[in-house]
Amino acid sequence: MAAAALASKSLSVTLLEPGDEKTFPREGDVVEAFYTGTLAASGAQFDSNVDKEPLRFTVGDGSMIEGWDTAIRDVSLGGKARVFVPAKRAYAEHGYPSPDGEGYAIPPDSDLVYDLQVVKVEKLKSQGDAQAPKKLTREEQEAAEKEQLRLWMEQAAAKSSTSATNGGAGKGKTNKKKKTNKKKGKK
Repeated sequence: MAAAALASKSLSVTLLEPGDEKTFPREGDVVEAFYTGTLAASGAQFDSNVDKEPLRFTVGDGSMIEGWDTAIRDVSLGGKARVFVPAKRAYAEHGYPSPDGEGYAIPPDSDLVYDLQVVKVEKLKSQGDAQAPKKLTREEQEAAEKEQLRLWMEQAAAKSSTSATNGGAGKGKTNKKKKTNKKKGKK
């Protein structure tokens, strides 16, 4: 996609449920959120934590893509939103490589859509109680994002493997033989 076309796209936040409309994440707050991320062009899901633990991060510390970090500030506690993140505010021309090194989990110049819900906001106490979060370098941010994607892909592979082992018989159920506690040589 041409740079001019990318430049015309902007971040957008559409509130699906308003939340408490009082507790908004701000710089330095620790937030927990559920989300599903899809590629805007195809709708293909690249990640979700909806059936897992919420994602925990500090707003403004550079650990999240710029678009996410900006958009989350518009969603109050309990709120749900759909967020359009243009490529220039996500992974831009770099994309995000697959953990196996074969291709991309998120192709270069991909616009992203996140459906998210803010489930917890731990407010930064005060300037005297806590310092502003440390800004990560680009390299530190990329390393953190790589590690996060690697963990997600491992979880997805484990879930897929478990489902295949069970013949698709439900989440995480396995056919294990019951252990018996027999003592040898004694009656």
